[in-house]
Amino acid sequence: MGRKKLSLCIISKNEESLIGNAIESVKEVVDEIILIDTGSKDKTVEIAKKFGAKIYNEDFYYDFSDIRNKGIEKAKGDWILFLDCDEKIKNKYDIYKALEEVKDEVCISMRVCSYLDSVKRNENNIIRLFKKDENIKFEGRIHESIEKSVIENFGIDKIKYTDLEIQHYGSDKKIVDVKEKLRRNLKVFSLMGDEEKDCKYYFDIGNEYGRMFDFELALENYDKAFEIYDSNKLFKASLILNKAKAMHKLGLFDMEIEFLDKSIKEYEDFKDLYFLKCLCEVQLGNFKIANESLEKYMELEKNIKYPSSEFERVIDIKSFYDNIKEISSVVKF
Repeated sequence: MGRKKLSLCIISKNEESLIGNAIESVKEVVDEIILIDTGSKDKTVEIAKKFGAKIYNEDFYYDFSDIRNKGIEKAKGDWILFLDCDEKIKNKYDIYKALEEVKDEVCISMRVCSYLDSVKRNENNIIRLFKKDENIKFEGRIHESIEKSVIENFGIDKIKYTDLEIQHYGSDKKIVDVKEKLRRNLKVFSLMGDEEKDCKYYFDIGNEYGRMFDFELALENYDKAFEIYDSNKLFKASLILNKAKAMHKLGLFDMEIEFLDKSIKEYEDFKDLYFLKCLCEVQLGNFKIANESLEKYMELEKNIKYPSSEFERVIDIKSFYDNIKEISSVVKF
């Protein structure tokens, strides 16, 4: 059987400073490049054409799924890879390996890694590589995903998890106009009707408030997401993590510990939860328990089905552990 044909799909508007890097990172492994442009006034389209991209112009009506699905319609490949202009594939040839290893799965979950000041700050699972199939489409006006259509039509076991990395720079103020991005996102949320306000809506808008440092509104929306949580949603681990972080930012340490202990019973191999529990126990002066939680964090391997906050990239975990241990031994009667 020959190699699966692969289409790269990108949507754009005024991305001349970024789009070249996105396409360059993957051009050797894709068979066609589809660019859906929504009204660029700069050199975005001109740059894409130099890579041989097929250009399609579409109006944007504050619905990202609509635009992405138009890309799917235009693509001729057996499989489709979606990238944003502020992203790059780290190891492009690993895509071949992942596709070769596919059995009966219909999509591949990749690790989208957000960078700030060239440092990886978190990782999340997002389905960006999938079969071209009439039953697979994006849903949701914003932070759109094919997850729902995959689960409903094929089942959750048809998702292949990998550590294929997409480097995402959309939160880096040095590269992207973050304020404008937030303004645009909130505009999309404001246009959504009550019938669109599902669990993922409250999760996504909670994340937007978190990025604006309004942790009270973030927590309020995470709580609403839990109230109507659908057990089939893949993002529950992210919802748990972000809710815990919001509580931490608000200094609700006792409440956070209770929430983390409950969550750990369900996700006992989710290592980030143990680090957050450690931080809470330190705040409350429970150094022995903090040390035990940090030991568990250090013991566990990263599970690619869960998000990762990459704490070890901003703190020396071993030194932190030694400091807590020293404090624990000093504070005695």
